[in-house]
Amino acid sequence: MAYTAATATTLKARFPAFADVTDAVIEAALVRARRVVDDSWLADDRQEAEHLHAAHEMTMEGLGSTNEAQLAGFKKLKLGTLELERDTSTANYDAPYGQTTFGQRFRDILRRNHPGILAIGG
Repeated sequence: MAYTAATATTLKARFPAFADVTDAVIEAALVRARRVVDDSWLADDRQEAEHLHAAHEMTMEGLGSTNEAQLAGFKKLKLGTLELERDTSTANYDAPYGQTTFGQRFRDILRRNHPGILAIGG
């Protein structure tokens, strides 16, 4: 399968939760995704990886209509007598893709395309 770059249109078709996000915002997220997803990736994985990376980033920014996006940045939400608490920790700093389902799926494709390197000294 030949690589076809992701666009705002293809992202919205793949993830309808971003239908209300402007094309310009999505295209900017896709440009940033291409800094990570480049021609070293398998052609069959590239567009999906671009979609997932952009969706992860936009979700972290609170964009889109997913529950994750609506709760982005909170570590605690209590509904009885409403209690919200922002997550200001850096606990997930080393694992940024683990913070959204889009990021987790991106990380799986990332590992397939760029597996870790094992070095054995002698």
